[in-house]
Amino acid sequence: MNNKLTLDKSALAEELSISVRTLERMIKDGDVPPPSSKIPKIAWPTAVIEKWLLEEYNLTDETTKVEKKRGRKRLAI
Repeated sequence: MNNKLTLDKSALAEELSISVRTLERMIKDGDVPPPSSKIPKIAWPTAVIEKWLLEEYNLTDETTKVEKKRGRKRLAI
């Protein structure tokens, strides 16, 4: 992912290469871990998202490294 410790909605949607609207639907449906309640704003700890991706897609740490393609970061899945 990136070097930030937390991601807000727009940053998380960008990292997952989805729209904010799709992310909101996934949150509502319970498909994405809920945001942290220990942070005063709506945000997700990067470690939580990485763990969720590893579990959701049965990935290893090697496959979640971010690759740069056409000037944008993309999650290598």
